[in-house]
Amino acid sequence: MLFAKSSTYLHKLKRLYQGLMQFVAPSSCAVCFELLQQTTRMGVCASCYGKLPEWDVNTVAEPPLPRYVDRFDAPFLYDEAVKLLITAMKFSDKPEYAHALAQVSQDRFKNCLHEDVLVLPVPMHRERLIKRMYNQSAELVKALRRYATFDDSLTGLRRVRPTKPQVGQSAKARQQNLKDAFEVLIDVQDKSILLVDDVWTTGSTADACAKCLKKAGAKEVAVFTIAYVEKPTVN
Repeated sequence: MLFAKSSTYLHKLKRLYQGLMQFVAPSSCAVCFELLQQTTRMGVCASCYGKLPEWDVNTVAEPPLPRYVDRFDAPFLYDEAVKLLITAMKFSDKPEYAHALAQVSQDRFKNCLHEDVLVLPVPMHRERLIKRMYNQSAELVKALRRYATFDDSLTGLRRVRPTKPQVGQSAKARQQNLKDAFEVLIDVQDKSILLVDDVWTTGSTADACAKCLKKAGAKEVAVFTIAYVEKPTVN
């Protein structure tokens, strides 16, 4: 309880500071760094907004799905412009960029929804959450609520132990790294789940989450991310 209160207090202080900084120094576009004429929650100028690289399955093949994932979709390929927005959201203390990403992703996201689907963000371990103060996947789910009506649970899936970064690890090492890393905290028996995350690379994290959910009784697990890395580098 003490952690929850102190975390909430620090988060409020951080958002107050960010608001003051936006007033003193207006935001610049996260992609081209041009000064925005008006301070917005989007963090990207109109020119760059229209140039984000849409993923067309007719020109770029979809990735092979891992064992426990039933379907996957993403609106964009992970090129430099999308990468800048996502990395700024994750690592430069810009959770508000989730609103820009949600807006440009809303149509593809809506195509993944159906009447009985339950939306879950890929969880972050408590240690990392303390450092970052927010889970970017949960921020995306909250931002997507503006554009669609759906059932969700921001805390229904929990990461029970910290894991090493997946970048540069072999497929076998990735699986071992994520083994028993997740826990389901809600009733998912016979439910259709839509996992939301920022980027799809090899699908190993999504597969570990899906495995956990199916062991808990979920009938299917689909995955929606903002971007898809067409040819991830894996040793």
